[in-house]
Amino acid sequence: MLTRDVGQPRLFEERSVRQENQTRAHQGANSSQPLFGQNHSFQPNAEFERAAKCLSRDRLLRLSEVTRDNRSLSIVITPKSRRPGDGSEQLVYFAYMLLSALSQYVILIRFSFPAVDLGLSEQNWRFGPRNCTLLHRRGFMGETLERPQTPARHRLDVDAYYKMAEAGILTRAHRVELIDGEIIDMNAIGSPHAAITNRLNRLVARAAADGLVLVSVQSPLRLDTFNEPEPDLMLLRPRADDYRASHPSAADVLLLVEVSDSSLAYDRGTKLALYANFGVPEVWIVDLAGAAVEIYRGPKEGGYTSRERQTSGSLTPKLVAGVSIDVAALLA
Repeated sequence: MLTRDVGQPRLFEERSVRQENQTRAHQGANSSQPLFGQNHSFQPNAEFERAAKCLSRDRLLRLSEVTRDNRSLSIVITPKSRRPGDGSEQLVYFAYMLLSALSQYVILIRFSFPAVDLGLSEQNWRFGPRNCTLLHRRGFMGETLERPQTPARHRLDVDAYYKMAEAGILTRAHRVELIDGEIIDMNAIGSPHAAITNRLNRLVARAAADGLVLVSVQSPLRLDTFNEPEPDLMLLRPRADDYRASHPSAADVLLLVEVSDSSLAYDRGTKLALYANFGVPEVWIVDLAGAAVEIYRGPKEGGYTSRERQTSGSLTPKLVAGVSIDVAALLA
């Protein structure tokens, strides 16, 4: 007598349905249909495309269709090989989400900050020939990860310098000057400093009255875009507008004087080299502490060819023969 289990046909039917679904899924893996039911279109760059191809070489994805037009790149991805229960769908989905996030990140950064070089250009990155290792050649992001960057100075030009004054950031209470793009605080003027400056101004007044020179006291000297010092006194070539149209330049200077007390080292070093580099023909540094006048002539790069130091006697600027200064009387 033949008997049969009434549950067996249902079990056989369930197995048939499951095998049929698995067969269809396996056939779909080898077709060109999108895994997720539609083409995923976005605007990746060349690096994104190479990353996808690289994953394909590592047997993670198969690019079944790559079409490009003027605006976008459409990529349809499917599993390269899939066996029932091997987790291929989850792996492909994870890879797709990773690539999509990368693409959206690059698009967001490039549209939001077009002036920023992220180092993602084709000449900065490339893929290894045998694997998906991203090899860095040069670029902003890679350098930041590989080694610390040397801090760079942000130099201010004279336009930004004057805008800070117009905005009230720099006021008359701030005694500053622009040296090599940096705002330098100047020392407060003590009474000996002020007295020597006034005395010099009085001693050269005759030459100014005769029209030989124009005397400028603690006023700007425009050397270039990043340098605008304010010497204590300058004898300038006369100009009809008295330099209303623009500040004097190094070519306008006949004699430049710095009165130094606590700033002597800075005046001898940084400022003297600056004046020499721009061709100021003659510089006097009045050393208040040493009771002497240092005379520098013959500018060259980084300094002057001639240096003298006087504590007495008469002193005459080389380019202004009509001026004579009694050094002892000046320093008294």
